[in-house]
Amino acid sequence: MGIARTVVRRPTTFLIIYALIAGLGLYIIPQVPVDLFPEISPPILLISTAYPGAGPEEVEQTVTRPMEGALTNVSGVKEVSSTSSEGSSTIILEFSWGLELSEASNEVRDKLEFVKDILPEDAGSPQIFKFDPSLIPIVQLSVQGSRGPDELFEIARDQIQPRLEQVDGAALVSLSGGSERAVRVEVSQNRLEAYGLTLTQVTRALAAQNVRIGSGSVYEGNFKYLVETRGEFAALDDIRNAVISYRGGAPDPVTGRGSVPIRLRDFAEVTDSFKDTDNAAYVNGI
Repeated sequence: MGIARTVVRRPTTFLIIYALIAGLGLYIIPQVPVDLFPEISPPILLISTAYPGAGPEEVEQTVTRPMEGALTNVSGVKEVSSTSSEGSSTIILEFSWGLELSEASNEVRDKLEFVKDILPEDAGSPQIFKFDPSLIPIVQLSVQGSRGPDELFEIARDQIQPRLEQVDGAALVSLSGGSERAVRVEVSQNRLEAYGLTLTQVTRALAAQNVRIGSGSVYEGNFKYLVETRGEFAALDDIRNAVISYRGGAPDPVTGRGSVPIRLRDFAEVTDSFKDTDNAAYVNGI
């Protein structure tokens, strides 16, 4: 009651005090910095594994589940969640607040070493990332013009993206949308079976011929020349004429006779096209 009695007896004095406090608050509030993405370090680790060409169910059974079983025993883990999609597996580990993520990352890496041998051969090595809210994109740019989607994509990839990556403070620049050029090989299943081949054989044969191999070096006086064997495809006709197999077995190593080569053009159509569009990007409805 003493404070209330004092305020009632001196209303003018306390009114002035309240006015000064309110004025000081109105003066300070505009100067208080506001950060939409404050710097915090949530105790979350992401383990990403690529498995090209595999479906979601296969990714879950052969990649996600074995790794989840090994990571559930990591110290300090509160929750384990995962996402298995086409060609990729993502596991999210949420730890208790206050845990040192550096030590947790080392323990996770040790656990993954035990399951690395049982993962599919075509699967990539698991990559460990610390969740950082500052990596969330806050600026989106759209590229428009009278040119086609393929040309705009090349301009954005070869000219715009490298310059944006040089901007001070830019952590990551990614592209989405557009049309990316690709060589499309459409195989006739009937012809393939008639030649007694499989898609796996076709894939391996093309991969074996589309390589660039270093062949050592040659010295001439004081100069040293690097020798390189280039076997990469340079044109569509090179791909069409690629030898996939032979009729009647491999040819004689000396004469080269005794069999007929089966080329890709015999059972497939090779065209210059674009990759299938599986996502679209719109900025302001465009």
